[in-house]
Amino acid sequence: MEVRSTPSPRADPPYVRRRIVVGLGVVLVAGGVTTAVRSLLGEEPKLASERTPAESSIPEPATSTAGPSPAAEPTTPASPPGSGSLRVSYRETPPAIETVVVASIRPADGAFEFGVLRDGFVVLDVTASTATVYDRSGIVVRSFVLDVVPSPFVVGPDDVLYGMTPPVAGRRSTVAIPLAGLGAGGVAAQTPVLDSDTYLDAPDGILGVGVEGIVDRSRAVGTLLMPYLALDGDPVTFDDATYVTSDAVGTVRDSSGPTWELEIERVPGAATPGADPLMLMPAPKGAVYATTLGAPTDESPGGTDPVIAQLALDGTGAWSSLPAGWRLAAGSKFGTLIRRDTTVDSIMTVDVAWLP
Repeated sequence: MEVRSTPSPRADPPYVRRRIVVGLGVVLVAGGVTTAVRSLLGEEPKLASERTPAESSIPEPATSTAGPSPAAEPTTPASPPGSGSLRVSYRETPPAIETVVVASIRPADGAFEFGVLRDGFVVLDVTASTATVYDRSGIVVRSFVLDVVPSPFVVGPDDVLYGMTPPVAGRRSTVAIPLAGLGAGGVAAQTPVLDSDTYLDAPDGILGVGVEGIVDRSRAVGTLLMPYLALDGDPVTFDDATYVTSDAVGTVRDSSGPTWELEIERVPGAATPGADPLMLMPAPKGAVYATTLGAPTDESPGGTDPVIAQLALDGTGAWSSLPAGWRLAAGSKFGTLIRRDTTVDSIMTVDVAWLP
């Protein structure tokens, strides 16, 4: 059964539950106390009174992207988690998905990172230290300067950015940065220094979204690194949140229990990637896993023939091919973004689309 993820509705999910903690800016953390480092004052980030289109032409939201009604889908008996393997081979690549570009962005040097929000997505310009929030149709909602550009990072409930600070004297910490409201772009809270031996060279994709806060999903798997903060500074929980992990042989595990065994046959001589967390992202109905089947080239050093598996929480899933040049950009329980980087006449453009 082919599994397709669809964007979640804009309404607040019922599983975000606030837990108000009475105190003067003190956030309780298991094993210690984290103090909100400062109140962020200043003008409300300027919202676009006239919504500003992304830099290049952005198509109107496609009305045909809605998935078929449940009645139109074939009935397939549910399989228990991990009941079978998902095989893909370079000998017979799966059908390609159709992409609808929602935004085209022209970064100065290509140093852009993406995060999926409940009602859209955010783009972090690493060089300019700015964040730009887009709605789901690719229209700019607001843009502002960041006090610090965290890397790696994830987006938690209530559109708060969580990430690791750049190393300073061999030490890092985790920060919470609101993406809306007063003080958007500023550091609202900061954890104690992280274990330098474990996190000094933390790879992109190491952070996951847990029930009570941001967790490690690559090294000390499941370790709580920072509790969630709502925009008003009160802790929240994300009751349906899960994080996904994988190993070098293609076994994908969800923290809620499901397991998928991926059988991947690549072109002879093509490198087999290890357990790269960037290949794996949460999705509205489970998870997505992206990789390549072909040999690397100068234009595609990570390999050619990109494919992506959309994995359902019942242990089933389906493989699809990505069009040439497209790759996984970001994912969360609110949707999955893919991107395509092109350069024409020394001008780089990043196209963004939702995974259907």
